Amino acid sequence: MGKETNVLKSLEESSVSRRSFLKGLAAMGAIGAVAGCSKDSGSEIIYGGGNLGNVISPEDLSNPKIYYTSCVHNCGTGIRCVSKLHVVNGRIVRVTSDDSDYAFDGTYRNKEQYNDARSLTCPKGRAIKYRAHHPAKLRYALKQTKGRGDLSGFIRIPVDEALKEIATKYRKTVERYGPGAVHNIYGTSGGYSSQGTYASYSSTRSALTPAGARGGYGDYSYYQYHFGSVIVGHPGSCGAYTKSSNVSWQFPAIAGVVKNVVSWGANILTTVNSASWSYIRAFEKLKERGGRAWFIGPELTDTGVTCHTDWIQSRNYTDVALIMGMLYEMLVNTFDSNGAIKKSSKALDIDYIDTMVHGFFASPEYYVNTTTGQIVKEKPADTTGYRHIEAVEAGKCLASYILGGNAALIGNPKYNANSTNYTAKKYHEFSNNMPRVGKVSWKVTKGAGTEYQYKKDFNVPKTPEWAEKITGVPAAKIRELANMYTDPEQHPIFNEWAGGTQKQLNGSIQLWAITALMAITKTFGLSGETFSGAWATTNSRGPVADTDTNNYLDFSSITVGNAGTTANSSNDYTGEVSISDRTVNSISCKEWFNGIKIAFKDYLTPERGYTGENIPDWDMSKRYYSNDGGVKSLVMFERDTTNKDQLQTEVINGKTYYKVKKDANGNPIFSGIRMILNAGGAIMVNQHMNTNDLTAMYKAIPALNSQEGGGYTNADSLCLVTFDLFMSPTARYMDYVLPAVSQLEAVGREVFGGQYKAMYRPPVVEPLGDALDSWTMTYKAWVAQSQLGEISYGERTTTGISAAPSKYTNNSSFKPIRNYFDAEVDKATADPASKYYGMTRDEVYGAQFTPAKNNDEYICTSLYETKGTTTSWARGDSDTSEGARNNISQVGQIRKNLDTYLKGDMTAPFIFTTENSVQNKFDGSTYLSAANSEASLLDTSSRPEMSGKFQIYNGRVQWDYEHAFEKYHGWLPAENRGQENKDPEGDLKVYPIPMYFNFEDCFKESYNGFKKVDSATGKAQAGPNAAFFAGTGRDKPLTMSTTHDRFRVHSTHDENPLLRELNHRTINGGWASGNDWKEYCIVPERQTVNSAAAYESPMISSAIYNKNRETASWHEIWINTQDAAERGITDGMLCRVENPIGKIRVIARVTDRCIPGHLNLHQGGWYDPNTDGVDDGGNANTLIASTPSRYDHGNAQQSAYVIIKPETEFNI
Repeated sequence: MGKETNVLKSLEESSVSRRSFLKGLAAMGAIGAVAGCSKDSGSEIIYGGGNLGNVISPEDLSNPKIYYTSCVHNCGTGIRCVSKLHVVNGRIVRVTSDDSDYAFDGTYRNKEQYNDARSLTCPKGRAIKYRAHHPAKLRYALKQTKGRGDLSGFIRIPVDEALKEIATKYRKTVERYGPGAVHNIYGTSGGYSSQGTYASYSSTRSALTPAGARGGYGDYSYYQYHFGSVIVGHPGSCGAYTKSSNVSWQFPAIAGVVKNVVSWGANILTTVNSASWSYIRAFEKLKERGGRAWFIGPELTDTGVTCHTDWIQSRNYTDVALIMGMLYEMLVNTFDSNGAIKKSSKALDIDYIDTMVHGFFASPEYYVNTTTGQIVKEKPADTTGYRHIEAVEAGKCLASYILGGNAALIGNPKYNANSTNYTAKKYHEFSNNMPRVGKVSWKVTKGAGTEYQYKKDFNVPKTPEWAEKITGVPAAKIRELANMYTDPEQHPIFNEWAGGTQKQLNGSIQLWAITALMAITKTFGLSGETFSGAWATTNSRGPVADTDTNNYLDFSSITVGNAGTTANSSNDYTGEVSISDRTVNSISCKEWFNGIKIAFKDYLTPERGYTGENIPDWDMSKRYYSNDGGVKSLVMFERDTTNKDQLQTEVINGKTYYKVKKDANGNPIFSGIRMILNAGGAIMVNQHMNTNDLTAMYKAIPALNSQEGGGYTNADSLCLVTFDLFMSPTARYMDYVLPAVSQLEAVGREVFGGQYKAMYRPPVVEPLGDALDSWTMTYKAWVAQSQLGEISYGERTTTGISAAPSKYTNNSSFKPIRNYFDAEVDKATADPASKYYGMTRDEVYGAQFTPAKNNDEYICTSLYETKGTTTSWARGDSDTSEGARNNISQVGQIRKNLDTYLKGDMTAPFIFTTENSVQNKFDGSTYLSAANSEASLLDTSSRPEMSGKFQIYNGRVQWDYEHAFEKYHGWLPAENRGQENKDPEGDLKVYPIPMYFNFEDCFKESYNGFKKVDSATGKAQAGPNAAFFAGTGRDKPLTMSTTHDRFRVHSTHDENPLLRELNHRTINGGWASGNDWKEYCIVPERQTVNSAAAYESPMISSAIYNKNRETASWHEIWINTQDAAERGITDGMLCRVENPIGKIRVIARVTDRCIPGHLNLHQGGWYDPNTDGVDDGGNANTLIASTPSRYDHGNAQQSAYVIIKPETEFNI
């Protein structure tokens, strides 16, 4: 390490510029020779030192080897862009993309078509060479021997030894606590590709956990979307990937028939490069026809600037209030002062609502025949074929909430005997002039004394003026939006979903409200009338040909280890050694940290450095934090004596629960989460809420191999394992760090879009040190398992572990996976019938890419949705071929049936009847219900049934919340079983209609800002963080969103020199002034890992740590011009952003593309706390509370309320 200073000095003397480095990697070659850390300050590298290849000459550059690879990044499309690699002497010298003007058959590819087949890689894809050649890449396995976060405690360990220790720890944990105490955490690494590269370590993780582990339901990207968007049962809200064969079926409709696009936030052009061209061209065609594109959100993203006609400048977290104001306007335009129904373009279609919508208005209890659609009041003697539909009280329907309980505002409308609508007339018969709306009847325990603004608003009409005060959107604009939705001449309307909407505290409610708006206004069944993301290319073939099988090599014969060529997620052979364990239920994917708290609560004390100050809403007298998402099931249960796959049960107060296992003192044994294996993702620190609390928790619990931790044979200790490319924020807090390879250092089985077959790409860069691809790492893991033998727990034993390595190799000697692929290449080059006959291997690697020809530029002209513009799995249609373009879809047929019904005889039922071979119904469901099996519920007989209509009022949502996981809760007091549906004031937390919960109320809950009752005096006192909410002027809190960054994929690439330059700034520097490439994630000499050193936690940015003003770079945060002026902030100024959760430093970007009262910080910056506790990495999660989303215990990572001010305490 002593040499490093001289090398850096020599670089400066040779005048190697920063931009020359970014272009050529010459400077990086010099740094890479010595960068990294040695365990004895000598020459032996522990980590660091990327593979830079050999020296190249100008002559070499003229004849590079060509490799094609699909972009490594999961941008959310299912489409992988094309990266064309130019390689010279083992070094990637250039990355281009699909530059083919002609398709494989010689036809011209028209770039002006909106469905042009190319998927051209963006800066993220082009920057992959800087990851492959990064000098700070891990080279050896590391083992923490001191405390987590203390880099001086890492020692080098052989990979085989590390795998064996991890396998041993897994066995010890399982033997004592069962596989439920082990968690394979959600998320993988940047080695992901659509059908597999061998740089993703899920398969290794499976080999290390052969008896199973506790799973997590949901995911961080779409958790609330999958829950909230389907509550209503709107047919267009069926998942984030609403497309077939990578066809974004919205684009033909947007281009051809859609009249209005409403984007509830949209960031597609930044996050999904493969969709960008098609998206822009489809919107251009919309506008050419006179259509409008409305962008709703607090910051105008690149997508809004490029594609939209109108910016609705709404405050963050207030979409529900906006929708309530719109619905109020519709209601008062629908009824006259006597309650009679008006007919106009501004009015709602009441016959439609009575027929197809449940819970917007009040309705009686009834039974519906699911064959005939007939409804009856009394329960039939034979209920076969009937559903029981719950009543919706007048004071609890959504319309009453919107009117503030003042039915007189719309003339006290009622169902009446003269109605020509079957459903409305039946409602009248069942309840005799039943009112449609009434006084709001939701309970408010404290009455006028409540601290919650949303409760105070129960009896306040949700007028556009009311909504304006909350959202900032002018009342006139709210009325304009309302009139657009009710006017049939303005339909079809495409509602665009954005990921940020569903990653907020009440994201699922926002999604529920948007789909409710669509259902109430009959926005379904016409072409383009859906609620989803406009993602993917419109060419179903993707960027390469999929019809000529001669263009592809056939790798189907590669079946080594029964893994085929997909040894990345879960290998088939692991099933042969697993124990089926139906007793281990899944928990919410984000509650793993809560499982650690349950298992190791006794260590989380101030004496050990854990104060809980960053998680102010945790009552630390409880063992668990949130209630519950499966958390309260993390105890051990007694197994059935005859069937070990089942749990014993016990009857408590007439109800049957699983029987908890207790210790000698009669206390439950908490399994919690005691071991986590991370396949390379950043969830464990960087991508999870509340990084400060996470890291404080990790440090308070003894490291596994420290003296206090007891070592890898101790079942009671915590063990954290990760695969990583760098000493990232996650790696720093792990017990074992295993060196991963990047995508280009491993074999790739590449798939571009929806192509016919995969292409083979060999490793482009050779890994250094002990870094191994997942094929080899997985084999070594199975070898370690076989050496340790079978696993026994709970009188049950695995079988087949000892035979796993031989199965992996088909009973032959181990071979690198590349050998199997190259053998197929050699067969093809020796076959005269093959396209590749006579070629060298290198020639084959480049020749496999066969560009597709464009499809015809299909533009939809059909008003009703067709199979050619929809998805089979979402709509129940099996035919999605081009020939089906003009054939009406199932949903389109229901809408057509409904339009016919509403224009004709409505005296007969519509719902559940069958017309044109399609049953007229929609059934919503909730994602949480699907995640929790029936086995976790005590009794479902009282669970509300779905009406077959759009569920504006959905009693099942509330019921499922209250009863989730209850069968595991027999060990708890009766009042704590199920999920507690009470807020701190004793009122409901979860309601069966989509209400607006004021964001200030939500943050007061998360930050402990509400009043607290003093246990000694019984008097209410100000909450610990009440002063934060009372701030005014410069100290007034602002909302903050955390959108994706154009030059990063979540946390991936924050270390990338080129991309750091593009999204970081120096103090008072302009755009792209980031200049810390020599001092970020390089680990220079003064931060050398030294096993003899005292505790230290060096920063990732040595430029900031050393206060090098010229090169120290920070992330940007957007702030409005007005807010900046009020706070004395200028563009380029270093600022501190803080709240009761944490503190970060960032550079201000002053812009009017961000509304007053709001900040925007791109997520994914690497957590990098300085010695003063302030995160200089600008990680958004440092400011985000641990509080889960309200209805579904999902992640709420885009929710923060903060104060921003000029940084005055950090002198640089």
